[in-house]
Amino acid sequence: MIKANFFWHGPTLSLYESACLSSFVRHGLSVRLHTFNLQLAVPEGVELVDASALAHQDEVLAYTQGGHAASIAAFTDIFRYRVLGQEPGWWFDTDVFCLKDALHYAALERQSKGLLIGFEETGKVNGAVMYISDTKLACRLEQLANAKGRQFEWGAIGPGLVTEYRAAHPEQVTALAQHYFYPIHYLDVARFFRPEDKAGCRNDTQNAVCVHLWNEFLRRWHVPKNMLPCEGSYLAELFDQIEARTLLLPQTLPHDTFESLRYGGEIGRLGHAAIRIIRRVKRLKESMVGR
Repeated sequence: MIKANFFWHGPTLSLYESACLSSFVRHGLSVRLHTFNLQLAVPEGVELVDASALAHQDEVLAYTQGGHAASIAAFTDIFRYRVLGQEPGWWFDTDVFCLKDALHYAALERQSKGLLIGFEETGKVNGAVMYISDTKLACRLEQLANAKGRQFEWGAIGPGLVTEYRAAHPEQVTALAQHYFYPIHYLDVARFFRPEDKAGCRNDTQNAVCVHLWNEFLRRWHVPKNMLPCEGSYLAELFDQIEARTLLLPQTLPHDTFESLRYGGEIGRLGHAAIRIIRRVKRLKESMVGR
């Protein structure tokens, strides 16, 4: 049985996480959701695993990543190495949707040199999907992550670390082409929601075993994740395949509402970026005056 590991921290899963977990169950993988909340309501077929066996709950909010304190994403980076250091298996973030059955994952396992990951774009790998066949390698990744302390730049102990490790130890790492795990680029997330892009998304994902939904962008745009994706979209089609309507009896997100949320989120992001640049220029001027 192909073992698929996930982590969740919080009182409830949204429709999106529930749909992603269900997609792996329906494709025949053994789905294990690590969590500190053993009362968490999960889709049928998902096994809850007590995360306290490998971590103390206080550790979840102990990391500052990219200036953001209490980064759950950073803890999840550490925790995946810890889980895969116990026994070989797969790791998936909870915003990854399964597209192929377990046999396809078994075939990929046979390609692993120790760590198997995928490119998200040319020259850059990602750890949202990861298979480790060598538990010692997973333990080494955790050691390297711990060596960076508890404050670091965004992705330093996740994608950045596995990219560094691959460069230093290419004989231990299998890096698959982008189309396997990340067929839709993170800059193209809006395509998931647009009916006019459904055919293109189908074409781009036809050789993928799973697809990353890039939750960071959904969070940034304030997409309501307890509503079904826009009617007629590729993501709505995926949700229909696993009967997502039965999970929470949700409403459907209107397409115009999605575009408004996306636009507002991007404007807000650019505003924050401008403020950071202004502050950096101010500090630079102050340092020059001090000289």
